[in-house]
Amino acid sequence: MIGWVRCVAWSLLTLVSPRLSGPPPDTENRAVSSWLDRYDLTTPARIVSLPGVLKEASGLAVWNATHLLSHNDQRSSLFLFRVADGQIVREIGIGKRGGLRGDYEELLLDGRQGYLLRSDGALLQFSLDDTSTTVSARQDVSLEAAGCEMESLARDVSGPGLIAVCKNERDRKVRRGLLVLKWTPTSGYDARASFRIPWAAFGEDGIDLRFSGMTRLPDSSGWILVEGVHGRIAELSADGRVIAVRALPKKLLPQVEGVAFGVDGTLYLASEGQRGPGLLAIYSTVTR
Repeated sequence: MIGWVRCVAWSLLTLVSPRLSGPPPDTENRAVSSWLDRYDLTTPARIVSLPGVLKEASGLAVWNATHLLSHNDQRSSLFLFRVADGQIVREIGIGKRGGLRGDYEELLLDGRQGYLLRSDGALLQFSLDDTSTTVSARQDVSLEAAGCEMESLARDVSGPGLIAVCKNERDRKVRRGLLVLKWTPTSGYDARASFRIPWAAFGEDGIDLRFSGMTRLPDSSGWILVEGVHGRIAELSADGRVIAVRALPKKLLPQVEGVAFGVDGTLYLASEGQRGPGLLAIYSTVTR
């Protein structure tokens, strides 16, 4: 598998968009309704301060109706905390007690099957239960040779596969759009099924965006991506069209890194703390 990773030219697979230019950051594709219409993104219903160990909160996943999972970006250790007050109720070391060292940037939970994505593309796979504080993990192939830094991972819209988004391609010459990679349990990362989305589809500053988290929509019709540096949230359709790009409140959420949907449709955003603690923003659905 490593052999074909090295020889793949990521720039060969390009998704052609009918749009000649993208919308400005706070507008949308009016032909298609957006999931983001359900939330007042300028005003969270509530913001919860997270403990110091989650000052650099990165990935985010829903455990149940009252608890979420998150991690910082320095070790493969998960923290189960209460939505109500942010208090940690359990730490879970992935791979060993206290977690493995590494730049782990994204967390995905599918039932009780979990995945942690390292920025170089290494993927830890593990299973969780209701009591364990340490669980074993299996590492999939690393994409470090592909020159792609990744911080976003989500379930595919159909089947058992996963979707990963490239945050940075180290070879700037091939950055012709957002690179979306597909992963399957049988073949790993699948270059043939991958595609690109033109930067213009994300607006005038699209080429400057560095997406840092994603999740599948509750109805499996596409994905939500977040970008922390510029404070953006975007919706993609299942076929790779940009449905909407909106601004997030940077003063309230300095650097959003994680996103998840609750079982009741609540939208959760995790932001790193800069001069203060990490933050959890809670967005309830609103009536328009």
